[in-house]
Amino acid sequence: KKAVKSGAVVCVVLNACESLSLGERLRKDAEVPHVVCWRGEVGATRAAKFALTFYKSLESSPEEYFVSRREKGDSKEKAADRLARRIKAAVVACKGTLLLAKEEAALVG
Repeated sequence: KKAVKSGAVVCVVLNACESLSLGERLRKDAEVPHVVCWRGEVGATRAAKFALTFYKSLESSPEEYFVSRREKGDSKEKAADRLARRIKAAVVACKGTLLLAKEEAALVG
């Protein structure tokens, strides 16, 4: 929780089968701003493809992107908003994943 409150953790990716319940706990209990998880089964090939597509869509880790936006002069809130949009776009590119953000769950794909 300390890492989340300090802004060090902005997104958690659970690239594993049946990770929805853990994702929901991370959102609720740890207050992680963005959790990407799977509702059902995911095979190794699909999980690998997801990871490749997701991180390629972001072009950098969420933390690196957030820090780079802050260094370019964005406020913490503006940088977080830009990051949220990039995460959502990356999830859209990866059909079948679930994004939990800001207390709402949206099935993508």
